[in-house]
Amino acid sequence: MLKAKTAFIFPGQGESHSVGMCRDFYDQYPIVKETFDEASKILEYDLTKLIFEGPLEKLSETQYCQIAIYVVSIAVLRVIKQEFPNLKPDYCAGLSLGEYSAATAAGVISFAQGVKLIDARGRYMQKACLDHPSTMAVVLGLAEDQVLEVINDLNMPDSLWLANLNCPGQIVVSGTHEAIEAFVPKAKEAKAKRVLPLNVAGAFHSPFMSSAAKQLTSLMDQMDLNDPQTLLMMNATGQQEEQLDKIRQNLILQITNPVRWQSCIQEMESKGVNSFVEIGCGKVLSGLNKRMGLSGQTCCINSVKDLESFKNQVLA
Repeated sequence: MLKAKTAFIFPGQGESHSVGMCRDFYDQYPIVKETFDEASKILEYDLTKLIFEGPLEKLSETQYCQIAIYVVSIAVLRVIKQEFPNLKPDYCAGLSLGEYSAATAAGVISFAQGVKLIDARGRYMQKACLDHPSTMAVVLGLAEDQVLEVINDLNMPDSLWLANLNCPGQIVVSGTHEAIEAFVPKAKEAKAKRVLPLNVAGAFHSPFMSSAAKQLTSLMDQMDLNDPQTLLMMNATGQQEEQLDKIRQNLILQITNPVRWQSCIQEMESKGVNSFVEIGCGKVLSGLNKRMGLSGQTCCINSVKDLESFKNQVLA
């Protein structure tokens, strides 16, 4: 029987953010204010004010949303480490943007490096969206091979791709507006339960993000990263990675390639993880875990109330 293990998991960009997120942590834990202040100093603008006061339209822009979610994730992580100094995760993983939070939690990237990388990632990806007008859609009720069959049947090369494999029956595709418009009815004909166009800035996790990946590679190559202190699951492969050069490659690769989140979670479960702790804002990952029917438990810590509940579980 495998030894019971714990994984820290971190959210990506999407439905996770909101104006005022992390305010209760900020008011109660000085380390959160220190984290926000450190980020604002590096960024040279008041990120704290944007997170707490908005407006939501600005906070939702890729160049601001990504850095806001990253800073909130690390702020909450620091509270957890402060409150539970003996709690050491066996694995760290994050969905898309969240993979950089996971890399920080695993000791690969320092917080200061992470702020610079995510600030740049958000700006580069937003520019790529402007250069390549595009969008995404979520498909419910089809398997990966079925979605690929629809994509291939449409025969729109360099216009439509798999983007996220989130959980059984939930797959996201990226493409041009024309390609997504053509994809929706065809996926429904293939018996998809629902196909929903997403309100996003562009085709994330597709070749349209190549310019962002190239620019971020140049920035990351200037940084001295550290070997992981915790096993790190990688989006691009759905597998754990321990070699620093491969981690660097995969952090870039996920910008233009599908996020294999379902594989990440199921691989960790197969290695004995029976406790997943979602850290940051929102409860998206907890919802995905529920849909996967995992045998272990998942708890979400995105409020002080959640932290108190977690503390009761740990002390029980």
